[in-house]
Amino acid sequence: MENADIRSGDIRLKPPENRLESLNRAIRYAYENASFYKRRGEAPVLSRTEDLQRLPFTTREDLKSGEPMDFLACPKSQVLRYGCSTGTGKRYSMGFVTKEDWTENCRTLYFGFAQVIGKEDVVMVAAPYELSFVAADFDRVLEITGAATIAVSAAHTKKEWERILGIMRETKVTALCCSATRILRLGLLAKELGLSPEKDFCLQKVICVGELLTPQKRKRIEELWSCLVYITYGMTEATSVASPCRAGRLHLCESRYFFEIIHPDTGAYVKPGEVGELTLTSYNNRAFPLLRFRTGDRVRQIRCGGCFLSFCPVEHYGRIEDYYEITGIGRLYFYDIEELLLSCGKAGPLFRCACRDGRLHLWMGTKSHAPFAEAKREAEEKFMDSLKLPVQIDRLDEEAFLEETDRKTKPGSVYFEKT
Repeated sequence: MENADIRSGDIRLKPPENRLESLNRAIRYAYENASFYKRRGEAPVLSRTEDLQRLPFTTREDLKSGEPMDFLACPKSQVLRYGCSTGTGKRYSMGFVTKEDWTENCRTLYFGFAQVIGKEDVVMVAAPYELSFVAADFDRVLEITGAATIAVSAAHTKKEWERILGIMRETKVTALCCSATRILRLGLLAKELGLSPEKDFCLQKVICVGELLTPQKRKRIEELWSCLVYITYGMTEATSVASPCRAGRLHLCESRYFFEIIHPDTGAYVKPGEVGELTLTSYNNRAFPLLRFRTGDRVRQIRCGGCFLSFCPVEHYGRIEDYYEITGIGRLYFYDIEELLLSCGKAGPLFRCACRDGRLHLWMGTKSHAPFAEAKREAEEKFMDSLKLPVQIDRLDEEAFLEETDRKTKPGSVYFEKT
């Protein structure tokens, strides 16, 4: 795969000129080549793009409950890379790409990264390499940008994170690709070691991946490191789904996928600007075609200026399943909990939440050396003023919290206790 394979073509990547024709071709390919879709019978033919709504959804349960190769639509000899999601027992889903799939994926991501990363950058990648596409994505795309790349994976002990900080100083790392929790962890550890994240390092930008990034958490990272924070979004089943731009927004990869935003309960389209579940249909996936795949992620279409990416920009609001049923107010999403708590001036960036008998329970740290009693009172008042919601708040054991995140492939899961 040469650099020209990725850089070639219109720099303003766009959706296919004839989306209807591309959708019909994609549907026919999936029904003819993937066992899962073959079992549905004859491939339907769309008369207009809106007719796609007549097709049944493909869900994560479909991917996890069937045979692993049910979605493979090409000979195994053509598979270039393989990925596997996290899960328990056999409850996981897989992803496959051919050389052509991988080239197109990296090409699409490149045009977003090229707005943020240049050949003068030294980039550290602290993302999972095992059974994951994300770190390999970053490596390949960073190679094309010409940036120097340092691969350190993601899971480390505290002692190893100290070594990572040393490497960041010695090599003058200017950009870091990792989860939001990882960069917070590194910043807090630097301060614990008597270092200033702002003055003793050369970090200018962070590309966050793998977990929810609320505006308030982004602000905390930017304040801690005095850097700019960007976000990218992908998944095992679809590789890159949205790419960053210089304005800090997420742009859907519309040259590769047809996207719908639906109401998670009814399946109907939401109105423009409303939050809904992101659903995608692949145009050209040769190894792993997907038709109306429900991602399980909440997004909202927005506007974005100051960027040459012509793809639709969205805001990401986390997983649909990440909410609590709270007595008196109903469904409360983790996104709203984090955004509200981190808007408190005395609250630290690390916390844990749970639901006990319909009541929200928070464990929180404090910012700098703020007294816990004052931080607790501020947070209680914030939740009461905004949601009329009484909250039980206790002190977070930050050391134990960070030790737990170090062991996680997806450290963002430590914040939210599943019910």
